Amino acid sequence: MANKAVIPRVSSIGRLGWVDNTQFFPYALNEEIIFEDDKGTAALYRNLTEQGDYAVWKDMMRKLRENPIARFITSASFASPLLCKIGVRTFVIHLWHNSASGKSAALKAAISVWGNPLRIMGNGFTTIVGTEQLAGTLRNLPFGIDEKQSADERRLSLEHLIYVLGQGSGKIRGAKGGGNAEVAVWHKQSAD
Repeated sequence: MANKAVIPRVSSIGRLGWVDNTQFFPYALNEEIIFEDDKGTAALYRNLTEQGDYAVWKDMMRKLRENPIARFITSASFASPLLCKIGVRTFVIHLWHNSASGKSAALKAAISVWGNPLRIMGNGFTTIVGTEQLAGTLRNLPFGIDEKQSADERRLSLEHLIYVLGQGSGKIRGAKGGGNAEVAVWHKQSAD
C-alpha cells in the first residue's frame, strides 16, 4: 500500500476472450489491459489485427460464402465468442474431403475474421499439452487446426483430440516445482 501512489497499477491477462462478461479482449480492451506472454503466445496476440484491404477481404468473403461448406465454417467462426453468452457447449467441426478441395482455404478464410490465420491456427503436428495451451489462450475465439494428416496418431489421435477439445478444459497436470499446473480452459457455460 505504501507504493500505491508511486507505482502505477496495470491490469494484465494471459488469454483472449471475454473479461468480466462484458468486454472482449483484445478487441475492446486493447489499451487498458496488457497481454501476458507467459506461454510463448505473444506472436499469436500480435497477429490478431486487421491487415490488408478490408473492401477486398469483404468481397472475397462474399464470394466464398456462396459455397455452403465455406459459409458454415465462417458462420461457426463468428459464433465462437457467443457460445458462452448463450449457454451452449463448445462444438468441433471435422471437415474431411479430398486433397486440394479447398478445406484449408475455407478454414483460413473463416479464421481471418479474427486476424492472420497463418499465425493463429494450430496444426496436427503437436502434442495434447500444446493443443490445450493454444485452445486455452484463444479461449472464446475459434481454434482452427489444419493438416491433421501430419499428426502422429500414436501421440494424438483424432478421437482423443475431439474428446479433449469438446470438454472445454485441459486435464490436471503436476507442476515442475510441485503442486498442480494451471489448467487450460477454453470454454465455460458463462463468460468470466
